[in-house]
Amino acid sequence: MIGADLLLSDRHRTPFAAGAGSKAGSMPGVVIHAHALAQLLEGRRGHRLDAWEDGFIIFLLSAIGMMLTVINAPVGVRSSVGAVLVVAGWIGGFFLYQQGGPLLPLVMPTIAFATSAGVGTAHLWRQEWIQKRFIRDAFSRYLAPAVIEQLVADPARLALGGEKREVTFLFTDIAGFTSLTEQTEPTVLVQLLNEYLDETCNIVLRHGGTIDKIVGDALHVMFNAPSDQRDHAERGVTCAMDLDAFCQSYRLRQATCGIEFGETRIGVNTGLAVVGNFGGDNRFDYTAHGDAVNTAARLESANRLLGTRICASRTTVEKCEHLRFRPVGRLLLAGKTEGIDVFEPLSEAEAASEKTADYMIAYRLMKQGDREAANAFRSLTNKYPDDTLIAFHTRRLAAGEGGNTIVVEKK
Repeated sequence: MIGADLLLSDRHRTPFAAGAGSKAGSMPGVVIHAHALAQLLEGRRGHRLDAWEDGFIIFLLSAIGMMLTVINAPVGVRSSVGAVLVVAGWIGGFFLYQQGGPLLPLVMPTIAFATSAGVGTAHLWRQEWIQKRFIRDAFSRYLAPAVIEQLVADPARLALGGEKREVTFLFTDIAGFTSLTEQTEPTVLVQLLNEYLDETCNIVLRHGGTIDKIVGDALHVMFNAPSDQRDHAERGVTCAMDLDAFCQSYRLRQATCGIEFGETRIGVNTGLAVVGNFGGDNRFDYTAHGDAVNTAARLESANRLLGTRICASRTTVEKCEHLRFRPVGRLLLAGKTEGIDVFEPLSEAEAASEKTADYMIAYRLMKQGDREAANAFRSLTNKYPDDTLIAFHTRRLAAGEGGNTIVVEKK
C-alpha cells in the first residue's frame, strides 16, 4: 500500500494500542488502509455476533435495567449501579475486541438498558410521590410538620403494629359543654367549636404534639410519638399552659357576647404505653393504649373536684427541670389502688410570688397532719379569695379531712 503519512492530519485512534507505524495509540491512515486491504485479500472477516445473540444481549441488559428499579435501595444508589454496569460493558467490549474477540454490540443494548431503567425509575418515583403526598395530606391536620417529614422519609412507621415507649399524654375537656349545646343554636355552636378547636390544635402542633383524637370538644394529644422528643414532658406542660391561656381569653371573649363558654380542664401524665397503628388492612388508627393514657384522662377530670384547670402527675413534673409547680395533693383516682402526687404548673412570676410561698407553708402543715393547717388555709382564703385550689383545701379541712390524700371517686 502506498500513501502519505501526514503527522498532523492523517492519524486515527484504533482499538489497538500499538501497531506498525503507530505512535501514542494512533495509526496512520495509510496503515489502516493496508490492514483493511490485506484482510479483504486474505478473506478474513471480523467476528460479529449473530442476530439472535445481539437480541439476547439487548434482552439481558433490558432485564437488568428493570431489575435495578425494583431493588430496595435509594434511587441514587440504583442509578450509580446502572452507570457502573454500562461503563463496565463498554470497557469489556473494547477489551474483548482488542484481544481478537467478537465485536459486541454496545450502542443499542446501552439504549435499551437506559430506557428500561429510566421508565422503571420514573414509575417508581411517581408511586413514591403519590405515597408521600398521601401521608402529608392524611396527617397534616394531626401532626407537627417535622413529624410528617419523618413519616415521609420512613413510611414503614405506618405499618400495623406498635411499640412500647415513654409518652406524655395531654387530655382536654370543656366544662359544661353539654349544657352549652342545649342552650345554643346549632349554627352558632358549630362556629364556636370550630374556632376553639382550630386554635387549640394549632397550639398543639406548634409544640410538636400529635393529635390522637378529637372527641367532641375534647383533645387527646401525645408527645414523643411517633417521633422522638427528649423534652416531651416539658412540651406537654408548656402546651397545657398555652392552651389554658388561650382558652381563658376565648372564654372571656365569648362572655362579652353573652355566651357561657366553660373553662377548659387539662390533664398531663407521662408513662409507658403501647403506641402504634391498630386496626386492619383497610383501616387503622395511630393511637396509644395503657395505664398512662387512662391516668391523663383521670387527671383532666379531677380538675372538676379540685377547682384547678391543669393537673400534672409527678412522673411528668420530675422531667420538667425548667418549669415551676405547686403541689395539689396525693390523688387516689377512680379505679386506682395507689395514689399519685399531682401538681399545678406555675409561671415564673407565680412561682416567685408571696401567694405561692404562703401556700407552700400551709400545704406542708396539711401534709404533716398538723391541726394548724385548717387555720392556715382559712387565712389564705381570706387573703386570696380567687384561688380555687386554696378554697378547695379550706373546705375539705373544715369538713374534718386531714393530710394531703384526696379521694377522687368520679372518673
